[in-house]
Amino acid sequence: MSYSKPDWHARHAELWLDVIPQLLPDKPIRWLEIGSLEGRSACWTLDHLLREGDEMVCVDTWAHEPIEAAFNQNLAGRATKHKGRSADYLASDCGTFDGIYIDGSHDAPDVLSDAVLSWRHLRPGGLMIFDDYTWRHPASEAGRVRPGVAIDGFLAAFATRLSVLHIGEQVILRKRRQ
Repeated sequence: MSYSKPDWHARHAELWLDVIPQLLPDKPIRWLEIGSLEGRSACWTLDHLLREGDEMVCVDTWAHEPIEAAFNQNLAGRATKHKGRSADYLASDCGTFDGIYIDGSHDAPDVLSDAVLSWRHLRPGGLMIFDDYTWRHPASEAGRVRPGVAIDGFLAAFATRLSVLHIGEQVILRKRRQ
């Protein structure tokens, strides 16, 4: 794999292995990743959680060619790639997913939009994972609102429709069955 930045996802591997595998269905899984950058978390998910016949969909703007090239090299066709804004993809008829990992932005309005738009695509019993819950913007980005504010708002608004499985640097929830 080609990496040019630290592997931020690796520090969550133990949590994901403790919580996620027993909650995934036995049938073929569809997994959506919003915000893929170089594809390290997608590779990890494919290698450790998903099985032969499962589907991984990655959505990102890939605004910088070297990052997109690294993604292409790292995933080598193992995932369906949608280049563009997550809001545009989620407004389409993209079907339902068993898991949705939201890591596309560090700005609260974007995180909230991704969560709300993703919700209708998450099957009952499905998992939604938010990254960067405790992340703070650097001083150079004063005025931006941290992702945790959006996640808190989403959890409050959808409280009767979900179960929170974990809150830490990441938040893992499960959509309740009707």
